[in-house]
Amino acid sequence: MTADAHLIMAQREALCKWLTKYRWTFFVTLTFRLPLSGRTALKHGRRLLFYIGTQTEKPTWAFMATEWFKSGESVHIHGLIGVDAEPVWRPFWEWWTEHYGISWWRVYDERLGAGYYVTKYIWKEENQLGWWDFFTEKPRWTVDKGQKIFQYKNERRHG
Repeated sequence: MTADAHLIMAQREALCKWLTKYRWTFFVTLTFRLPLSGRTALKHGRRLLFYIGTQTEKPTWAFMATEWFKSGESVHIHGLIGVDAEPVWRPFWEWWTEHYGISWWRVYDERLGAGYYVTKYIWKEENQLGWWDFFTEKPRWTVDKGQKIFQYKNERRHG
């Protein structure tokens, strides 16, 4: 094995080890109705993460990687998603279907480990065949929640 190959293997192992520090909930495949570039696809994947965080009111995190379809016309996403909530995927599947395309959701199997799910996509980036990124989102205040907090603060000040 060449020095470059050893370095690539070491980097891949380090990333997989780092990913095991997170508690994952789902492994997903996300497709798009229209052809997209890799970076644009990841932007839409992050919107899904934002939606999950808003709906569950819990922090969310994800490792997402793009992969080209065999046709070479567009990409799709494979990813690990973590959220401190029950592993209920149906509402997120429906949201993705309504906004972007088809998706497949599987509950993450801890016995397999993160490397089982993502090693292929790390290799693809190393060979310029795809991209990957890591995202975190915190739940945002909804108008209703913000209004309740405002009312509570006013009641304490003037009550």
